[in-house]
Amino acid sequence: MPLMDEFREERESIKNQPFKKKLEYFWTYYKWWVIGGIFLIIVLVTVIIQIATNKKDALYIAMVDIINTPGASEELTITTPFLEEHGINPKKNTINFNTDFLFTDPSGGDKTGASPSYSDTQGFTGRESLAIYIAAGDVDAICGSDEWFDTYAYNNFFLPLNEYLTDEEIDKYSDSIYYIDGAVLSRYTQARSDQDYEYEEAFPDSDEPEKMEQPLAVGIILDDSGLYNSNFVCANGDAKHIVIGIVRNSPETPLAADFVKYIRDGN
Repeated sequence: MPLMDEFREERESIKNQPFKKKLEYFWTYYKWWVIGGIFLIIVLVTVIIQIATNKKDALYIAMVDIINTPGASEELTITTPFLEEHGINPKKNTINFNTDFLFTDPSGGDKTGASPSYSDTQGFTGRESLAIYIAAGDVDAICGSDEWFDTYAYNNFFLPLNEYLTDEEIDKYSDSIYYIDGAVLSRYTQARSDQDYEYEEAFPDSDEPEKMEQPLAVGIILDDSGLYNSNFVCANGDAKHIVIGIVRNSPETPLAADFVKYIRDGN
């Protein structure tokens, strides 16, 4: 008997069988099609949900040695109001506060500090990743302890404040301005240009710009920012200051400048 005729005869016989028998027949011959179909549906639904819920980064803030305060929701207290004020839909956009850049030695205990020379695998990898993100133009601002902020500042990563704040705004934030010494920055820059990677010089105290050769304002101190303190905490409990600055190749400098003012002024 031809195969198709045999198949039709078998199907005709199944029609007269009880429901349980029909179900057993169906499962025997079609179970892998059913399983495959269910798997495909799950994959499609997952992809659709990810596409529907995935938000575009309106800003990317690298939080160096900064972690979320337990129970805090920066999406609620920082992101949504700021985006709405700028006419940006918070359902489709977000501010990416990337807290993955944790460089402080975790073996040091809770909130104990480590200098920028800390080079465990996690910390080294994090620093390399951040450098790549910055070089790619993905990072708008860096927020971190003064110790780490100095490290990036003296690598010339930050825009001077006068390139995105008005004279009136700089005067308004005069008590919260973070300074580096432009002369020291120049010497470090020249050393790197000469491939003199052994060059070392102590970073001047940011609180004493009057003792610097060329005071250069590159960051805003957030120590008493209610908006920062209600959402974040520094992993380095010995940090003198928490500072935020805009990186030189930020793709969203005007928006990042508004955010710096927003988090500094927020309560």
